[in-house]
Amino acid sequence: MEELVSPEALLPTAEQIAHDIAMNSPHAVSLSQQAVWSSVELPYTQAVEYSYGLVKTNWQHPDFIEGPRAFAEKRPPQWTT
Repeated sequence: MEELVSPEALLPTAEQIAHDIAMNSPHAVSLSQQAVWSSVELPYTQAVEYSYGLVKTNWQHPDFIEGPRAFAEKRPPQWTT
């Protein structure tokens, strides 16, 4: 995500982005962090393959079902820890 904001809006915007990330599945956020940090060290093709492996791992996690279900039921998701 990229946003261009005034210096006065920098901290509130950063806090909002951090809050938005924290509202997501902790498992999915962790996998995203792994994908980002691993891609720094890997060539492009390997980084894509590694990231796709992480995506497939997430398909087996209960939060993968909970997120869409909570959205459809118009309720906050109950993420696993």
